[in-house]
Amino acid sequence: DVAPRRYWMDRLMQRLAIRYRGILAWSLDRARHRVVLVLGTLALFALGLVLLGLSGGEFMPAMDEGLVSVSLELPAGSSLEMTERAVAHAERIIDEVPEVTSTLSTIGGSQRGVHEAVILASLVDLAERERHSEQIADALRPRLSGIPGATISVAGERQEGGAGADLEIEVMGEETAELRRLAGEVASILRESPGLVDVDISWRQGGRELVFEPDRAELSRWGLSTGFVAQSLRTGFEGHDQSVLREGGEEYAIRVQYADYEREDRATLREVRLLAGGQPIPLTQLGTLRERAGEAEILRRNRMRRVTVTANIAQGTVSDVVREAQPRFDALPKPAGYRIFFAGMYEFQQESFASIFRALILAIILTYVVLAMILESFIHPITVMVTLPLGMIGAAIGLFFGGQTINIISLMAMVMLVGIVVNNAILLLDYVAQLRRRGLALRAAILEACPVRLRAVIMTNLAIAIAMVPQALSVGSGAEFRIAMAVVTMGGVLVSAVFTLLLIPSLYAAFESLMARLRGGHTGGPTG
Repeated sequence: DVAPRRYWMDRLMQRLAIRYRGILAWSLDRARHRVVLVLGTLALFALGLVLLGLSGGEFMPAMDEGLVSVSLELPAGSSLEMTERAVAHAERIIDEVPEVTSTLSTIGGSQRGVHEAVILASLVDLAERERHSEQIADALRPRLSGIPGATISVAGERQEGGAGADLEIEVMGEETAELRRLAGEVASILRESPGLVDVDISWRQGGRELVFEPDRAELSRWGLSTGFVAQSLRTGFEGHDQSVLREGGEEYAIRVQYADYEREDRATLREVRLLAGGQPIPLTQLGTLRERAGEAEILRRNRMRRVTVTANIAQGTVSDVVREAQPRFDALPKPAGYRIFFAGMYEFQQESFASIFRALILAIILTYVVLAMILESFIHPITVMVTLPLGMIGAAIGLFFGGQTINIISLMAMVMLVGIVVNNAILLLDYVAQLRRRGLALRAAILEACPVRLRAVIMTNLAIAIAMVPQALSVGSGAEFRIAMAVVTMGGVLVSAVFTLLLIPSLYAAFESLMARLRGGHTGGPTG
């Protein structure tokens, strides 16, 4: 049974080699045939660039982790009971989704007040449902928007404690009022962008607060400092641990502070007296007390105030949104010293992409050095490395038709291609060089060597591509990582193999002919 299959395969390879030799002879016959081949490759390379642009870009592929995250926020000052009622309402809506198996709700926390909550809904396994977690989130979003007084944000792939929103734009400057105005205009632009949901501004109105503005001249007259005043007020209202009470083997901190009813009464601050020169001085004599609306939190970056505008992406990718919104942000009138820029995941994406591109350049340089040593030439390594853009063409085709994006996983696969796609050219040109050292002319050596190595090229690249098929067709949690790498590798090796078989021999012959003319030699023998 084995012998007939081998015979069938041998006949197939023989027919392929004969046809390949005819096409190769056509490409070597005339210079214009080589020009046609090069122009066709350039046209396909341009198409690959277009497909890369259409694929979009993001930091990591959107993963279905079997979770839907719902962030809920009530107005500042809302009680714990109000938040519990809103969470219970949201849980009832979430439990109606057939794919949901359980929910976990967290109210408040180290970074949140009691008016904020996060609900994590666990979904059945991906193989047992038809909808992606993002599709379930899109279906839940309009239903949850009906909860009175609550601001809702729904995401389908992030876990608790992970990254924030899909899109974060930071507005930086000095004055809060101007930051709020610019942030409002940024949010309006995002709300007009299709595919963006859950647009929100980080600034929140805080409660009313009493502010003491010291009169420095009066403080100096009494020999007091602003630090002494601040510490005195902190001790009275916040308290200070003065000693420890030991009883029954236990220790209890003794905190000195005003009584609860005094700390809750704003009139207490006006009645505070500080000792100066042996006599009590009213606080109101040392400065001015005024009431104002406070801020819930003050965010800073590089010593500048910032307000963050966030949004989730329901359709498209981060790169698509940035490409559309950036010109509109640049056109916004901004006072001197104010900035608007994309932060969050897009900032991570740019930094990671820059690192990957540096690794790609280093890989290309090292590959060239190794090829120069192996081939004992500074010219022909360039011929071999023409396969790299051919691999990029295949990667672009694989990403586009595989429904994947340019992300850190697909870029890592492209870096791996640098060491894979050059093998085809090495197989061909190494045997061509051997035949020329035996005395064959340039054209004869190419027409003899390339068909002989055709079988090795086909077997090598088919083996790599077929090995990637299970990853490309994989399902389940984390499959997005494997799919992105698989489609890039499959597209890169297959497309580069096809074009290497035609383009590399033609370029090799062209370079050899040019070098021979420059040396005043010939291409008929081993020294040509």
